[in-house]
Amino acid sequence: MHSESEKIANQLLGKIPIIYSSSRFYPVAYRWKTQFNENSKTSSYCNVFPELDHNEINGFKNSEFPLHLIFIRDEEDHKRVQKRMSITKNLIKSENPKITFTELSLKGNNLLTRMFSCIYLGDLTSFYLAMKYSTDPTPVEIIEKLKKELGHYLN
Repeated sequence: MHSESEKIANQLLGKIPIIYSSSRFYPVAYRWKTQFNENSKTSSYCNVFPELDHNEINGFKNSEFPLHLIFIRDEEDHKRVQKRMSITKNLIKSENPKITFTELSLKGNNLLTRMFSCIYLGDLTSFYLAMKYSTDPTPVEIIEKLKKELGHYLN
């Protein structure tokens, strides 16, 4: 798993990760997003299928941002969602060939195993990306500054 997370981190260097999944795996996609934000100190976003195909898919055509899309695929996702993922990837690639992709096919005997192994992979990837940016993943200085500025408003 370490080599896979290092490989993904290499692909993400200098790019904005956007993670997509079925609605069932949205908590996992959201975890990936927040780990990139907190550990790698980089922008990251996430959304779900089929919502991506309703409007968001249009936003890739003229995007000049360096984007890397991560599709979290599960063998038990609904067949329509699985088909949407394949078609959507091909459409985005044809609209904007600068956008790069990683597709994760989850492995494990049950749902919980697949979810936690994907969470672990995302956590490792965010750590390796932080290392590539020469960033210590542990301090969250800007959050501490925010709390200090808010002061008594937090209570």
